[in-house]
Amino acid sequence: MDTNSIDIIGKRVDGGIDLVIIVPDEVENSEDIQTQLLDKIENYLKYANSEEFKKDFPDVISGKVTLKLRLGKTPSERLLKWVDEIGSWVKSSGVKFSV
Repeated sequence: MDTNSIDIIGKRVDGGIDLVIIVPDEVENSEDIQTQLLDKIENYLKYANSEEFKKDFPDVISGKVTLKLRLGKTPSERLLKWVDEIGSWVKSSGVKFSV
């Protein structure tokens, strides 16, 4: 997993931006990949709150940035709980969260 790149950026018709992370299937069974995912999320959040982001997307309406995690398979209850905790962290940075 490349923690320093954005997997997908999508401009929405409502003036918002979706920042998407494609989550590898093996995230559930690998602490290394979980750590990489957390690093990647942190980098997305830094970018979403940066001057660079404002320059790249000057028309984005405040509060209309969403970080989306796309899982390749149905997650276990344990993974869902972990993702829910991640959601609280993401939202605290002013970015919406979706799985």
